[in-house]
Amino acid sequence: MRRGLIVISALVFLGKPPLVLADSAPRQSCPPSRTSANADALPLAATAYPSTQAAAVLVPVVRAEADRGGLPVRNLEGGPFGHWLGGGSSSSRHKYLPVLLSLLVPGAGEIYTGRYVRGAVLLAAEVSAWTGYVYYHGKGLDSRDAYERFADAHWGYDKWILDHPATQGLSTEDRDFAALDSIGRNDWTDLWPGYHTWHSKEEEKQNYYETIGKYDWFISGWEDWDPDAEPWAHDSGLRTTYRSMRRTSNEQMDKADKFIYLSIAARVVSLVEMVLLTRDGSDSSAEEGAAQGFSVNTRATGIASGEVALVYRFR
Repeated sequence: MRRGLIVISALVFLGKPPLVLADSAPRQSCPPSRTSANADALPLAATAYPSTQAAAVLVPVVRAEADRGGLPVRNLEGGPFGHWLGGGSSSSRHKYLPVLLSLLVPGAGEIYTGRYVRGAVLLAAEVSAWTGYVYYHGKGLDSRDAYERFADAHWGYDKWILDHPATQGLSTEDRDFAALDSIGRNDWTDLWPGYHTWHSKEEEKQNYYETIGKYDWFISGWEDWDPDAEPWAHDSGLRTTYRSMRRTSNEQMDKADKFIYLSIAARVVSLVEMVLLTRDGSDSSAEEGAAQGFSVNTRATGIASGEVALVYRFR
């Protein structure tokens, strides 16, 4: 029973039945044959025409039936729903290949479709972006290694505790981390240097190298800081040099990130262009696309920043 219904549905799609299922005006139809007074209730034959709503529901079932041998494949591919069933032209089946290429490599879709100048420009932007990223990211890492070696050579944990202003009232034997941290938490309010929590290099490496140069609480660990100076020096030559080295590394890493933004921009431009160029150019398709479907919206939010949004509109 179910198999018969499937075959009947397929024949409806192939234009054989006396009934026509459609959601748009037919391309052609045969006038009814008036052989009797009641013979004009329905036309004897009519040419089927595509129905997108019906195809979306029935085509998978028809295809499965054809795969099992219930319907001739050649009739399916040649019928009015051949486009839905994979029987369309090669260009129709592969029209979204440029979109995929542009998603993978900016400019590849343009080159594939013969737009060589646009493709070359976008591809050059992508190559430049990754070249710049690799260059500045490598320099940033080298600078990071340099300032970490500098800190290891000129900042000491023991000196930080022994020479800290908060421990100067204690005996040398009592100057340890527990005493320093307790004074900082409980008794060292509104005094210089301001208290800050401690994290060792083994616990949080990045935080360690940032705090010893950024916060005054750790200034006594630099070997050129003098605890006997009157008044206490609020800076250190070594710490100033160290902070400059860290700033250089951070600037180089930021430049590397900006080249990533260039790569993203090239990819978005190439992808959006290919999506627009591969869309069906007919009026009905344009109207349907305007009411329903995916679109990519982009806008700049600054000199080196922007936003990209993937939007789906429901009809």
